[in-house]
Amino acid sequence: MKKFYRAAKKIEYEFLLFLLLAAKLPFDQWKSAGIFFLFSSAAVAAILGQAIRRAEESAKYLVFMLIALLLSGDMTKSLFLPSFSFSYTASVTAGAALKTSSLLIFLLSLLILRKSSGLNIKNGLTFLLPVLCGAGILLSPSFAFFFIPVLLVISAYNDIAFSTKIFSRTGLAVFIFSCLICSVFFLVSRSGNYKFLGFLEPQIAFAVLDWSVIGKTLITVFPLIVLFAVLWAGAYQNAVSKSLKRIILFCALEPALVFLLNIFFFYAASDGWKYCIFTVYFTQFLLVLYLRDSGEKSIVCALEEVGGFFRKNLFALFAVMVYLIKSADILFGR
Repeated sequence: MKKFYRAAKKIEYEFLLFLLLAAKLPFDQWKSAGIFFLFSSAAVAAILGQAIRRAEESAKYLVFMLIALLLSGDMTKSLFLPSFSFSYTASVTAGAALKTSSLLIFLLSLLILRKSSGLNIKNGLTFLLPVLCGAGILLSPSFAFFFIPVLLVISAYNDIAFSTKIFSRTGLAVFIFSCLICSVFFLVSRSGNYKFLGFLEPQIAFAVLDWSVIGKTLITVFPLIVLFAVLWAGAYQNAVSKSLKRIILFCALEPALVFLLNIFFFYAASDGWKYCIFTVYFTQFLLVLYLRDSGEKSIVCALEEVGGFFRKNLFALFAVMVYLIKSADILFGR
């Protein structure tokens, strides 16, 4: 029993988070996407569980607060569950497999960046990142829009935090390799039958925007928009160097960058604006948790200010969670 207890103690956070995430999958979709949903749930639970475990006792409530907000509403379900069928596979199951693989590659890349920054940096695994990112784009072109910017900004931050140029060189390799693969997709799309990736002219781009879905989704995540605006503004004020201020500014502007890319580019197997917006704010959570886990004082101070407010006003935190849950139900007609 003692061995079992010790083993269970090592995964107590991860197992609970996995159950909470897995419970979001509708029963009628278990057959088509259940296995892939479970893989995504397990991977995200592992990342979040480690974030809790590595937090100091005095800061655990901050991490719990962020995770509670992340798990509220439709965000993770929309991220894990495809609402499309690939035109070249005609299969929702294949779509779920490709989306899950793309997400897992991003999370693995994030883990490599975190582990490499904590090891002897020269012996890290950062050399794998260009290959992983190339595979992610090949699996789903949207990887280039949603996840590559996050990995690039984290690489730049690691170089500032650890006074090296290893991560920025890796980030440059990731950027160049990603551009090459996207260029191939562009050429194939212009000459072939399948439209993997392409550019929309401004008049067409704005004409085809689904303003209804965009508006409804932005309304559902409105508290998160305010939360991250406050966090990044506080972190920017607390940053001690110009280079760090630039990193934080890019973190704050990352949602706007992704929105612009999604307005003017089309890509295969798009899941629409609901998926786009939820994915953006999922990566915002991961950026904040990564910087907090790295001990970045500017974000730690900003988090303590926000966490202090919610600690004194638990009703406000509860109200935000209820809003995230119920607004999605009301606006999307469930």
